[in-house]
Amino acid sequence: MLLPTAYALVVAGFDFAVAALCWGWPRGELWPLGTRLTAVAAALAGLTSIAAALLMAGVAPELSMRALVALCIVSFVAGTAAVIPSDLERARRYRTLLGVVAVPIPLGVALAIDTLPGVSSAMGAPSRILPWGSAVLFALSCGAFQLVEALSIAAFWPKSHARSSLPALLLVFCAGFVDVAALVGRPLPLVGAVTAAAIACGFIASRMLLQFRVALEGAEGRVPGFALQRFLGAGGMAEVFVAEAVGLLGSRRLAAVKRVRRDLVENAELCSMFLEEARLAAQLHHPNIVEVLSFGTGGRGSHVRPYIAMELIDGLPLAVLLRHSAAAARPLPLAAVSEIGIALASALHHAHTLRSADGQPLEVVHRDVSPHNVLISRTGEVKLIDFGIARAASRATHTKTGHMRGKLAYAAPEQVAGTGVDARTDVFALGVLLYEAATLTRPFTGDSEPAIVSAILEGRRKAVIELRADATPLAAAIERAMNVDPKKRWQTAHDLEAALKKALPPADAGPSALAELVTLVERDRRRNASTGSAPLIELAPATVSSGPPSTGDTATVADRATER
Repeated sequence: MLLPTAYALVVAGFDFAVAALCWGWPRGELWPLGTRLTAVAAALAGLTSIAAALLMAGVAPELSMRALVALCIVSFVAGTAAVIPSDLERARRYRTLLGVVAVPIPLGVALAIDTLPGVSSAMGAPSRILPWGSAVLFALSCGAFQLVEALSIAAFWPKSHARSSLPALLLVFCAGFVDVAALVGRPLPLVGAVTAAAIACGFIASRMLLQFRVALEGAEGRVPGFALQRFLGAGGMAEVFVAEAVGLLGSRRLAAVKRVRRDLVENAELCSMFLEEARLAAQLHHPNIVEVLSFGTGGRGSHVRPYIAMELIDGLPLAVLLRHSAAAARPLPLAAVSEIGIALASALHHAHTLRSADGQPLEVVHRDVSPHNVLISRTGEVKLIDFGIARAASRATHTKTGHMRGKLAYAAPEQVAGTGVDARTDVFALGVLLYEAATLTRPFTGDSEPAIVSAILEGRRKAVIELRADATPLAAAIERAMNVDPKKRWQTAHDLEAALKKALPPADAGPSALAELVTLVERDRRRNASTGSAPLIELAPATVSSGPPSTGDTATVADRATER
């Protein structure tokens, strides 16, 4: 029995190694398993192999038999739970049902087996065997969970995964016959459970290595270094996913990955603009600007589309929060408005004063400062995103004559007129954003685009205090930022930041009010989702926040105008 015992111990070591890898492995497109539950199942398989080794060696046969039976069944339970997705509503019911039946069955089987002991004298069989009744009960228990596992894979997994996984389950099932034959005293070593564990963990390891290879090299529709997990939304140029950095036993780090749409990959001009956004954004390091983690493309002949991996913000776009507040007739606290203004002004000043490696000013202008491009985290942090249409002196492209880049409602007069933009253009847009945040009303409205353009050029709007009397402390700073004449505005974003701090000194009330608003909106959305009622608000276009999927045209590099 030395050779089977050694085999069991070697397999146990392999099982534990796979369990350790699974514990820190990201779930993604190539990895439908629940990683933590898979790690538990692999660890239980390793313990099962140890129990089998002890039983074959004649060490504590009574205890070894009990452990073998219980661990076999519990490992099947964990394996079944691992293949049931945790993010599907109908799958959650299966998990709940599995949790209800999974506890009493192993206990009941172990107690039933305990009542009918037996001793084997057959050559090569374990030193303790089961009567036929107990063996049948054991086989039915394991088989039932394995059947549920197979059905779950067929029901919830993509077909490509199911086709490659079910043969492994069939081999595990066949190995179980060897296991049961040994347990009833047939002249076979107890290698069934051990072989089953080796097959299952070997399959898991092969899938992990496949995903690791794809993550490193890239493949069709995938991003090097990241496992795409969940679709967030799409815009006119790109699509956004929640992703996790792939690495062996690495720390878990989520990111937002934006990649060019499949139908636009052949557009070299557009892809070049996309990567220019990435290069520019990667140079910006500020607490109120979303950090770029990596970017790139596979080059000629590669399946990797141009992509940008960014910091994932656990929160919502400001546009969503403003729409929710307007629908609920609940104005934002002035401390929250001031916090948004101070944070964004600081971020813009950092971008405006950015210099190249040789010290030359880059003259960055965002050109699309709007609530859609501002994210508020659950902790009340304010983050500026999307420098996709930003203008910088280092950019080789220029906007076609007659094409305005950005959202019209937040555009400065000189931006609308096409007479040139600079840092004061972003100051104007930030003023419009703060006006809307304070009053829950856009300053420039009209029945048509020409009417809105006319209102912007003439500065035709209501004063802040006409719409909100208690906004007096911030009104002067906001009004000056929105002056039609650039020379009469705040000349830098830093000047606006200083004015806001002077008007309403920063306090903890601002971030806490924003965090509370994010919590309120998410609670409202969950309540509407559970009741099936229409949402109070519509989701904003795709961003790098971790909200549900959405579509739109403002989350990616602007696509209304082309550059040459």
